[in-house]
Amino acid sequence: MNTKLFSDAMSEIEDRYIHEALQYKNKRKKSGWIKWSVAAACLCIVAAGTFIWKQFATPLAKDKNTIIGNEEITIKEDGITIPLPELSLSSDLHTDMLGFFIYQGRVYMQYEWLEDNGAIAGEPLGTATGLIDEWTPKDGYVELAGSVSGEFYTVNGFDPSFMLCMKHDDGRISTYICNSGITLKYGSDLYEDRLHLSKNNISAEYESRESWYYSREEIHALSSADGTEALNNFIRELNAAEFIPFSSIPLDEGETSPHDKEIYHLYLKMQSGITVELRLFQGGYVIFQGIPEVCVQIPPYEFNPLIDLFEN
Repeated sequence: MNTKLFSDAMSEIEDRYIHEALQYKNKRKKSGWIKWSVAAACLCIVAAGTFIWKQFATPLAKDKNTIIGNEEITIKEDGITIPLPELSLSSDLHTDMLGFFIYQGRVYMQYEWLEDNGAIAGEPLGTATGLIDEWTPKDGYVELAGSVSGEFYTVNGFDPSFMLCMKHDDGRISTYICNSGITLKYGSDLYEDRLHLSKNNISAEYESRESWYYSREEIHALSSADGTEALNNFIRELNAAEFIPFSSIPLDEGETSPHDKEIYHLYLKMQSGITVELRLFQGGYVIFQGIPEVCVQIPPYEFNPLIDLFEN
């Protein structure tokens, strides 16, 4: 592979998947070279496994036990419809990075790991078989199959068509989001109708892009005295803004990806223990970590005051 092809391929690997591989079951600090080693591994995985998922993402017979795929984001007057994610199951590493299972015709993708505080998991719904691997043909992507296995539950306070969870023997819970096959027009379609952000947000923390990228965990609390008004204004504009494809963010000279514009991560803690993780970019663009394909743009008069609090 020549240098340009390698560079182009690397640009297609989302930062969040590299980061999740580093963080999975391990909170130790990592050196920068490890991240790029994982990125190289991801490149091999993507190259080997994309064909498998694209077979799955091709429209199949309309059967309750199969998923009807769509590889492109669809933009219409009523909003943006998120397609099935492109998964590559070429190694155990990537299975951990992109844990998922199928329930009632929906694909639930792993979102975050939490300590089980007894308030998150609700009613048991079923058991994922974990029978999907790199050798699974397209007819194996059926109800309850996935790359993870175990009993799954509703998440208290959230619609099960959007979020489910699993309990683990080490006292933690993993949450899973149905981030495909949904249509979003305004921020409120996600942040209020599905995440109930205004009603349940109790505290906020932030972290610089550099700290997040190198797993330094230099996370700071947003002071309620200084930040409440700025945060409330930010959330109001977040709900009012229209979704656009993340890939449509205009690039400045020298930038190769919208990820070059990232400046902060904002962690909004919910009463139940769930965290709504937002990624903030220059120009006021914001994405939800659980659905990275789309973003909204916050006006500078509400975006900049919050950034100023982070920096000052």
